[in-house]
Amino acid sequence: MPERFTETFIKGLQPPAKGARWEWDSELTGFICRVFARTKTHPEGARTFYLSYWLKGERRYRIGSWPDWSVTAAREEAKAIRKRVDRGEDPATVRRELRDAPTMQDLWERYRTEHLPRKVPKSQSSDITMIERDILPHLGKDRRVCEVHHGDIVALHRAITDNGHPVLANRVIACASKMFSLALKPLQGEAKAWRDPALGNPCWGVEFNQEDGRERFLSTVVRRSATRLRPAEQRQRPIASASSC
Repeated sequence: MPERFTETFIKGLQPPAKGARWEWDSELTGFICRVFARTKTHPEGARTFYLSYWLKGERRYRIGSWPDWSVTAAREEAKAIRKRVDRGEDPATVRRELRDAPTMQDLWERYRTEHLPRKVPKSQSSDITMIERDILPHLGKDRRVCEVHHGDIVALHRAITDNGHPVLANRVIACASKMFSLALKPLQGEAKAWRDPALGNPCWGVEFNQEDGRERFLSTVVRRSATRLRPAEQRQRPIASASSC
């Protein structure tokens, strides 16, 4: 018969001779504990809390191991997960997708394959240096692409600026922005983008450092280019009518 989980009950569970078995809490539906056989690492047998729920089949969400997770803490976590399930979420699948989500190192490899070959050798060398010296060390090679946020990029820009390289800071963020633009599109053969388009590019909105001289020149070029690209009818000045004279 199931019993209500308490510290005494969990501690007193006898491990099976081999493998593992499940114990069910009598109070909270789906709150379970898996008890493992004795090992050298766990001579009394390891115990791990889960929440079992039904969503197009049974799912089991791993909460954590006892005693790192007390019974009370694990029960509260199970209740929180149950609420997510009641809202139609699938926490176990979300966790699995997050665990397997592409990292910044994966994004760098994608950038190296998809975008870098389009650039001239000098620009390729510059990008490689910025990515391997600034972007990956600051954001973390193993960090998931979907977890990087705008504040991380602002901090990266500020760190390089404070180190006395304001122009380089702008170049690094421009390079990072191109990397994240790739992440907003699915890789060929994949159904989902590496980063939810709703999150956007975390580099958008970063305030670049002033670049005197060159910036004014580039602004003029961009302005003139935009004028040339406008449709002819928008560039023509309206002819004054007789009534307006």
